[in-house]
Amino acid sequence: MKPRLSLDLAASCSATRRATVVVAAATAAAGVFGWHTYQGSAASSPVVSRVTVTGINNRGQIIGMLWLTSGVRHGFVWRRGSLTLLGRSHSSADEINEHGEILGYDGKKNPVLWEHGKTRSLAPLSAPWALNNRGQVLGSYQSRPALWTDGKITLLPFRWVAAMNDRTQVVGETSDGQAAEWQNGKLTNLGYKGEGLAINDRGEIVGRKDNEDVIVWQNGRATDIGPGTPVAINERGEVLLSDGLWRNGKVVQLGVPAGVEQSWTTAISNRGQVIGSFQEAPRGPVRGFVWQNGAIRLLPRPKNGAPSLKTATAAVAINDQNQIVGNNCVAVCDDEPDVGRFAFLWVLRGGRIKTRQLFKGHF
Repeated sequence: MKPRLSLDLAASCSATRRATVVVAAATAAAGVFGWHTYQGSAASSPVVSRVTVTGINNRGQIIGMLWLTSGVRHGFVWRRGSLTLLGRSHSSADEINEHGEILGYDGKKNPVLWEHGKTRSLAPLSAPWALNNRGQVLGSYQSRPALWTDGKITLLPFRWVAAMNDRTQVVGETSDGQAAEWQNGKLTNLGYKGEGLAINDRGEIVGRKDNEDVIVWQNGRATDIGPGTPVAINERGEVLLSDGLWRNGKVVQLGVPAGVEQSWTTAISNRGQVIGSFQEAPRGPVRGFVWQNGAIRLLPRPKNGAPSLKTATAAVAINDQNQIVGNNCVAVCDDEPDVGRFAFLWVLRGGRIKTRQLFKGHF
């Protein structure tokens, strides 16, 4: 998502300095955090064995999960040098909006919304996967797509839904295989067999037809831009594809180095900056990249002691403040629990990319 972040995260997490960690333990009855703060040397603080980031907003709030050497996992949010652990052990933080509301799970695998020092249960909603800036959540209720709004459940007339915007416009696929958009109880057929996959706040939609062609719906008109895999659409109406960018009526190739084993895009900012990753050889290192102003640049490999050819970087999210968050791991970035992984912030400053490690073993 999007934000500002100017502090030296690496320095504030140094194992030789004092650090502050706020632990937010959810109280089930009242739904209010009980705060506990570590203010001691690294020797008395928990030790982080693994970190993965999942998002960033325009306030500079970074969310993700961290694992302690004890094996306990915590969802977290980082802002202005303070690390807040969300809920009890085994919680997660999956999405964050521009108001700092966080979608995730508590330690008992219940879906929750962390907001302004409190936690709200999303019950009876299950399997939530999308959060907008109004605090609304898409998920499932009794095996049907549903919208959660301040505790109220609205069933949606779709086989499955893909995304929504801040105007509560929802896109997906109906039970008869039609791409459609829903708002305020009204379902609009988009005019083709297939699925709506993403929508911006201007109501522009990108989807895919049954024949695998990508469709862009703007101002009541559908444009077929040919075969491809759509990933996202930004507020400028630019469509991110898995291997390129559609803008001004044309598909632009990003210039990924020739001969790579595979490449993929991850996200696009409202400035038109694209992030992604590529793999140079089977089971080889993953390299994160950013594309802007017609040129592709590799995200620097942090100097974490691993041999340069064994260090992988994967770009996860970008905001509108020239900031990128991602993961760094040894050899291949995957979800194996025993893979050592670190989280990083890359800041674009003119022709330079500054790299900051969020954690260095200790809080």
